[in-house]
Amino acid sequence: MIQKMSHATIYVLDQDHAKDFYVNKLGFEVKVDQSLPNGFRWLTVAPKGQSELEVILMKEGSGSDFASSADQVSWSTGASAPQAASSSRRRRKPASTDFGASDNG
Repeated sequence: MIQKMSHATIYVLDQDHAKDFYVNKLGFEVKVDQSLPNGFRWLTVAPKGQSELEVILMKEGSGSDFASSADQVSWSTGASAPQAASSSRRRRKPASTDFGASDNG
């Protein structure tokens, strides 16, 4: 039984653009923004005041081993159930969202 979600991944084409949208348009706050020497960037945001769930803004096609292992929702179950989520992602095409010129405001 799933008891709690801690992370959910949204794949984005541009992490800076997505960060700007979530922080400046939706009012989220940045929880973690760390870049590794290999160029991989771990970026999470959440609604202000919410500490239980972070949204991972993962760059699409980052190609990192860490990115593929983070390619799942984190569950607090004591078991490794998210492996099914990882295999289902490989079967679907990612949706792209343009937060550019069509933004209202």
